[in-house]
Amino acid sequence: MKDKVCPKCNIKNVEEMMYGMMYFEACEAFGGKEEFYGGCSPDDKTRPDYICLSCGYEWK
Repeated sequence: MKDKVCPKCNIKNVEEMMYGMMYFEACEAFGGKEEFYGGCSPDDKTRPDYICLSCGYEWK
């Protein structure tokens, strides 16, 4: 997400969170970066949609 800016640190290093069962191929496709994964059974009302890879901030 090159155009998305973190509301906390103002850096353009943001990715969209992924939800569901993590498997090897998906992890490998994202370079082994597990921070994209939010779990298997997310609550749509409270789960974050984005994560900043610079500061770790998560938001909707």
